[in-house]
Amino acid sequence: MKKHIPNIITAFRLALVPVFIAVFFNCDIRWTFAVFLVASASDLLDGYLARKWQVVSEFGKLFDPLADKFMQITAVVCLTIKGMIPLIPVIIAFSKEALMLVGGLVITKKRGFAVYSNIVGKLASFFFSLVVCLCFFKDFWFATPAGSTVLDVLVWTAVVFSVIAMVQYAVINVFKPMAAKRSDPEQGAHSETDCSE
Repeated sequence: MKKHIPNIITAFRLALVPVFIAVFFNCDIRWTFAVFLVASASDLLDGYLARKWQVVSEFGKLFDPLADKFMQITAVVCLTIKGMIPLIPVIIAFSKEALMLVGGLVITKKRGFAVYSNIVGKLASFFFSLVVCLCFFKDFWFATPAGSTVLDVLVWTAVVFSVIAMVQYAVINVFKPMAAKRSDPEQGAHSETDCSE
């Protein structure tokens, strides 16, 4: 039974996406934030349980990050529709996510295994989620012009941090291996074999 619990939690988080949308447009923003918080907590919980019980499944590998992204993107879109997040940084963030998705698929197909984000990517994702949480309270904590400016600066900082994490990911996982392969084809092929083991 243990091996199924993290996947059940992931499926629960996916099911919260339409719940979030319904609550966002029909209830107080604080209830919406509560749904978002529950989804975020479930992400931490299933990851913790999977590591503790050493449970790894193909479903979890695929849908755990997807569930996290779906909820995050849904929250950002809804907040943007209501004017609580500026549109331009959201467009940049979505473009970055699209590039990461395509790049990740290409790397996985070429090497035969997925390359996960490092500490920089995880920190960037955490900071972005934190800023999204603050945006829920724009009309409470950032209602003044100065407060609105502070929140906009935080949003832009989160987006810039995410782009930096993407560039760092590309350098480590794309450009450096390509350079190594060009300078020493045998060494590049050997390093790729090592990584897959």
